[in-house]
Amino acid sequence: MHVRNVVTWNTVICGLVDCRGSGYESSVYRCFCYFRKMLLDKVGFDAITLNGLLRACLGLNDVEIGRELHCLIVKLGFAVNSFVSSALVDMYGKCGLVKEARRAFDEVYCRDLVLWNVMLSCYAMNCLAEEASGFFKLMQKENFLTDGFTFSSMLNSCRTLGACDLGRQIHGLAIRLSFDLDVLVASGLVDMYAKSENIDDARKAF
Repeated sequence: MHVRNVVTWNTVICGLVDCRGSGYESSVYRCFCYFRKMLLDKVGFDAITLNGLLRACLGLNDVEIGRELHCLIVKLGFAVNSFVSSALVDMYGKCGLVKEARRAFDEVYCRDLVLWNVMLSCYAMNCLAEEASGFFKLMQKENFLTDGFTFSSMLNSCRTLGACDLGRQIHGLAIRLSFDLDVLVASGLVDMYAKSENIDDARKAF
């Protein structure tokens, strides 16, 4: 192509991140080479570019590049973008850097449900059930509507730490809000009860 715009560059960058297979690490590294070329072409970049690059950091398991991107995101005013911040929080969370994830979450003033869920999942995947529970209560206090992914993340944190009492509370709330029939939530309930050796309750949920 003789003329390339931000859409074509983003397609290549995100395509390399999503294309799993042999030589994946090499493909992901090329994302940053293309990003440099993109800057040299003076095309500019957008939230989709940054989202792809943050996912590339996960592919390389390189949080230092992620931190550099975070600085760029803040400097250029993308920190308030929920789409970019969700990828940033996810990257820090999957690297086990929960405090950094929460800091990135707090930088966003207009948060959507996706960003809330990503932060909640961050607590759950790092086995922080108490923090997940407090964050879930904050969601309710802020009058944020929950969805199946919210309940699934909470149940995952309960399952990891065997916090069955909290799991039962989440189950009760899921019933009240009619999420207990959601396949994602129901699967989480079955798994949570089974991991807590409450097989009868797991069968009832099933």
